[in-house]
Amino acid sequence: MSAGKGRLLLALFLLLCAVTAVYWPGLRSGFLFDDLSSIVANEHLALANLDGATLWAAAWSGNAGPLGRPVSLLSFALNHYVGGLDPHGYKWVNLVIHLCNTVLVFGLSWVILLNLARREEGGAYARVSGRESRILWGALMAAAFWGLHPLNLTSVLYVVQRMTSLSALFGFAALLVYGLWRTLPVRHGVWQNLGVAVVLICLLALSVLSKESGFLFLPLSWFMEVFIFRGRLQGRKLHVCGISWLGLCGWFGAVCALVFVWKMSGFVRPEGFWGRDFTAWERLMTEGRVLFYYLRLFFFPSLSELALYHDDFVISRSLLHPTSTAVAAFALVFLTCLAFSLARKIPILFFAWVWFLIAHALESTVVSLELVHEHRNYFATAGFAMLLSWFVFRLPPQWRRHGVAAFSGVLLLCAFITWQRASLWSNEEARARFEAVSHPDSPRAQFQLAQVYRTLWQQTNDATYLEKARTALAQARQDDGRHEMGHGGWFGAVFLAFQANEAPEANLLSELKARLREKPVYNSNSAFLRDLVDCQIRKACHLGDGELLELLDAALENPRASSMQRSVLRQLIARHALSEGRAEAAEEHLRRALREAGNVEGYISLARTLAARGRLREALEALTQAERLDRNGVWRARIQQDRARFGS
Repeated sequence: MSAGKGRLLLALFLLLCAVTAVYWPGLRSGFLFDDLSSIVANEHLALANLDGATLWAAAWSGNAGPLGRPVSLLSFALNHYVGGLDPHGYKWVNLVIHLCNTVLVFGLSWVILLNLARREEGGAYARVSGRESRILWGALMAAAFWGLHPLNLTSVLYVVQRMTSLSALFGFAALLVYGLWRTLPVRHGVWQNLGVAVVLICLLALSVLSKESGFLFLPLSWFMEVFIFRGRLQGRKLHVCGISWLGLCGWFGAVCALVFVWKMSGFVRPEGFWGRDFTAWERLMTEGRVLFYYLRLFFFPSLSELALYHDDFVISRSLLHPTSTAVAAFALVFLTCLAFSLARKIPILFFAWVWFLIAHALESTVVSLELVHEHRNYFATAGFAMLLSWFVFRLPPQWRRHGVAAFSGVLLLCAFITWQRASLWSNEEARARFEAVSHPDSPRAQFQLAQVYRTLWQQTNDATYLEKARTALAQARQDDGRHEMGHGGWFGAVFLAFQANEAPEANLLSELKARLREKPVYNSNSAFLRDLVDCQIRKACHLGDGELLELLDAALENPRASSMQRSVLRQLIARHALSEGRAEAAEEHLRRALREAGNVEGYISLARTLAARGRLREALEALTQAERLDRNGVWRARIQQDRARFGS
């Protein structure tokens, strides 16, 4: 090994050590937000053994996306099998994935920068005039900037966002394999090409099944082919069975896109926005501003602006409300035209800009997702990291040392901000308080702070924390219609009142009923109402039966509630009725729920209700219905237990 390559490998090793060091404080942090529903409360992840049926059931036990994200869920299940619900093990795995991704970004950056340099020198496999070493170090600089950047922190320390980083792992690997196959001057025989194709398809499938955004690595690979390799091999147009390689890739991508759009169709139809505070058009307008917000966080990271929750982002109601909407739309068109006009002169600029736009084509357009999340930039910003390093290693010799020094300073700043942020995450109270202060208009940040204060009050019995929790919940209820928010401030105040042995204020309950009846049906509604019903069953909450049913009925009366949501609400009413010994009423509500939307849990509940009434044959029939709906065997163990119990 040459001395130069040895130094490069040592530098790469030191980079991975630096990434580990800046994230080290945050590895002590716990679960939060969606971690609780997707991992902690998912009983199917608690593996009793590692047989195929159990692993399959755990992999398909989620409902985070239309494809189920089985690869990510399987990784959580294996984490659970090894270390239970200790969050540190999950975060260590996330960090290892991020370290692997940093290495992949290094390799991918080398492929991109090398081929762009070759284009300048005359085409594929051309010598790059002694710049090989600088290109390698430039690729390392890009990987360092990307790996240490604080914008990527939520994809590492927010456990459930392993879905994002794991998808990127397989996606980056697919792009690197493809790039190396098209870059290295090796013989492209039939079997070699077939082997590469199988590897690429497997990697892309794993990426998509980790998270749906992995599909975007397919158009990214096509863009690489069009812009970097230009459908040529050794100077000639590449054909496969008489069909141009570009055309073949395009047709394959189009077919995959049609299948993917069909699977995602529920997220773009008008009814998909019934649970949102915005329409598809309002989301599209808002996302123009969001993209520039992401760019600001990437190029000018600020600890006070980086946050887990960005639900305080103002929704664009028209092109002039706010006026920055029209400015952002114009800027997107202008920058795209500018990058295109400079594609020959500064190709890496065009590459980085189009990479960014493609990477946001799913989550930052008209899909009915929440507006802003930092993890959506995890692989979107890799092109800009390459762009910055390209400018440094292309500087004239007399300026290059100053450029490297400036880049090193920016790198140290990013590392310091990431370390600061990881340190904040190591202390839940400090993190929640900092984000609530930095984002005072974020209902989620205020609700999370209230939850932290409530826990501290329970642990210390210090009434000061109780008042702080009430203040934070009051702030969370400041609904001015500017942004998306749920009902956390209202439900949190109800739960807090009961924990303080007080009755919730009458106006609080009336406001909550009105919101459940009239506001969008947020995803958190069912979870909050389930917690309230369970709290009532445990006698920890003391709502009158009429008041509890009025809340559930108000949610049922919401015209934007889907059939599945109404089914879940009726199942909650049935659970409450069964707890009071009203089995006949519980059965009636369950049957109505299943007429709204049949689901496995509903039929299992019906079977248990029927068995409690001595109607074992009907109970077994209900379990048979549950088995038919349980296509992936997620509920197999519970169904078999109940069948054995009812059949005895």
